[in-house]
Amino acid sequence: MTSIKIIELPAERWQEYKDLHISMLKTYPQSYGSSLEEYTQRTDEKWQEHLLKAQKRNIILLFAEVEGQIVGSAAARFYDNTKEAHKATIYAVGVLPEFQGQGIGRKLMVAILEQLESNPKIRKIDLDVNTVQMAAYKLYESLGFVKVGEFHRELMI
Repeated sequence: MTSIKIIELPAERWQEYKDLHISMLKTYPQSYGSSLEEYTQRTDEKWQEHLLKAQKRNIILLFAEVEGQIVGSAAARFYDNTKEAHKATIYAVGVLPEFQGQGIGRKLMVAILEQLESNPKIRKIDLDVNTVQMAAYKLYESLGFVKVGEFHRELMI
């Protein structure tokens, strides 16, 4: 069995972060709020800045590493404002196609949930999933998430 590590990516590995997300967006455009054009036009400085800011703000950004290669990621954000300080949103969960089916998505989700649940302020964790992503839907359901509704026309793809 291949060793899967869940890590926070050091800032100097920003290029791997960029490459992963562009690859994921090419493969799963329906899973991301940004377009491929927006991602490919983002400057290298913006990619570096985003990774650095994530480490300093109310964002958790975790990566799955297999034999030194970044193969997946998951993110969560939580809020400072009084009325929403109890909430967190998980987003941008994905694993490269050639690494799917190995439990990597589950490991990412468990790791991010552990971090969120260790925060005493967090009482509600939510996420969105596209209806065509049945494997992701089943994963989230197996982790205790329940469907509370459907959004329509959220993304223009």
